[in-house]
Amino acid sequence: MWTNREATNLVGIPERVVVIGGGAVGVELGRFLAPMGARVTIFEGAGRLVPREHPRVGELTRDVLEGDGIDVRTGVQTRRVLRAGSATAVEADDGSRVATDVVLLATGRRPRTADLGLEAAGATLDPRGAVVVDERCRAAPCLWALGDATGVALFTHVATDQGRVVADNILGRTPTARYEGIPRVVFADSEIAAVGQDLTETEIDLAGSIARPFTTRPSRAGTSGSSPTAGARCSSGPGRSYPWPGSGSTRPRSPSAPRSPSTSSATR
Repeated sequence: MWTNREATNLVGIPERVVVIGGGAVGVELGRFLAPMGARVTIFEGAGRLVPREHPRVGELTRDVLEGDGIDVRTGVQTRRVLRAGSATAVEADDGSRVATDVVLLATGRRPRTADLGLEAAGATLDPRGAVVVDERCRAAPCLWALGDATGVALFTHVATDQGRVVADNILGRTPTARYEGIPRVVFADSEIAAVGQDLTETEIDLAGSIARPFTTRPSRAGTSGSSPTAGARCSSGPGRSYPWPGSGSTRPRSPSAPRSPSTSSATR
């Protein structure tokens, strides 16, 4: 049984891998292992891959992964893992079984806060164990929380911004944290870059609207955008999402994306 830690510290490529979870981590690691020679199957309980992004992004991502020979199964929940001697198989709720050498868990993480006694200090935990904080990252009087423990967008840059807000509040200032424009990336091939929360269906012809497409490849190699039709498209609106046709070694230059905003004096 692997998590992302074992998958990024491996010394050999397994012959068969079942990835449970088709979000950012599952897509990234599946897309890494398959070109290395592993036969990869991805199970995702939602109806599409990267379900937190625009539906069209999930469609494009599935096309890319299946084109690389990855078996993508969406709308399917894994029921159990079976062991018989050295043989391992994953059973889904549709009755199917997939034999594998490694099961890679990519379903997300929960904060480990249950035994910290935070409730005794006045803090509240949500059903997943995250520390509930207000707009100033306060969990209780004279108690602040930040980063993954808050369950708010588990990104390093979000934790950094929350840290600035907490530091300013401790020093007597009153900044607040805001999360409307958080940038995020799925480091697969093609990469997926997104910023903001609400996407519109407005489209532009990307290749015809800029002098140089955001890729170092001579060919655009497919589509780009959260809601493209045929040809090179990308969405344009309050939130933007770009499935890039680049690769990890030739990372495309992304358009300027607003950082996670804060009214903290440290970030103004």
